[in-house]
Amino acid sequence: MTALIVIGAIALVLFILLASSIRVDAEYDEVFKYRVKYLFFTFIKNPLSPRELKKKKKKELKKKKKLEKEQRKKGAHLKEKTDIKTQDAEETGQAVQTETEQKETDKKEQPQDKTKEATPKKPKMKFSFDLIRRIIGRASPHIKRIFKKIRLSNVAIDITVGGDDAAKVAIGYGVHCSFVHSLVALLDHVISFKADKISVKADFELPKSDYRLKGTLKLRVSTLLHSGIWGFFAVLSEIRKGSVAAEQAKTEEKKAA
Repeated sequence: MTALIVIGAIALVLFILLASSIRVDAEYDEVFKYRVKYLFFTFIKNPLSPRELKKKKKKELKKKKKLEKEQRKKGAHLKEKTDIKTQDAEETGQAVQTETEQKETDKKEQPQDKTKEATPKKPKMKFSFDLIRRIIGRASPHIKRIFKKIRLSNVAIDITVGGDDAAKVAIGYGVHCSFVHSLVALLDHVISFKADKISVKADFELPKSDYRLKGTLKLRVSTLLHSGIWGFFAVLSEIRKGSVAAEQAKTEEKKAA
């Protein structure tokens, strides 16, 4: 009975781990910040938070102190280097001379062994265009499966095109509209995509363009593992087939010769 309870508990934990989704909340407003969440684990990256600013300040101070320390060390060793420059040159010259003499004597004493036979090299597999095409063909269904299961929701795109020149702003507005709508159409075709707000406008009084983006991405761990493992083995089998074909070609060349 106890064994059944333990097995049931392990199965339940595995089911929860695999059925849960990895959630990524990303936002861009002057700086890029995101939050990754899986079950009760959360990883947050916000460059404007007081904690991150404090870390950045500490890193800059540490780097500054390190540079100052290195500069002081270099300045202290300048005098020593100038004083012992000639002595070092003499010593290195003598050392090089003795080393060359020793190498010449070693070459004379060392017998040349001509009986050694070169070990046969294993034929290397060449990644031809045909092999790469076959690998992509085997991996593409699994990659497509992952993309189809990605859910991108709560998407908000707010772009205000600005600048000093009115003509450039008008051209930039057209380019941004074309790019955003093409990207949305592509994402809608490739993944599960849902947008709350898509806005592209021009402001001739704004000194520079303003970008505000937001979205939530979700993907189940079970889908990622299933497609990743099967895709890996599919690619590995294709690579092995390529290596076997390379070995067979090598043996046929030897027989023909």
